[in-house]
Amino acid sequence: MSQNRNITLVLQEEQTSIRKEVEINPELKKMIQESREEYRQGLGMSTSELLESLSSKDFEF
Repeated sequence: MSQNRNITLVLQEEQTSIRKEVEINPELKKMIQESREEYRQGLGMSTSELLESLSSKDFEF
């Protein structure tokens, strides 16, 4: 016997700024500051570089 399953996805958008999120979450502020410093030091990776570095093995379970 076959069962039908329905899945409903709901998108909930909130209009909050990053500045407001940083005020609420000090850990987020720290992460952003560290990320900016790493970028200044040339340790960052572009989106293209990230995509090129991925392989199908990265998505295996």
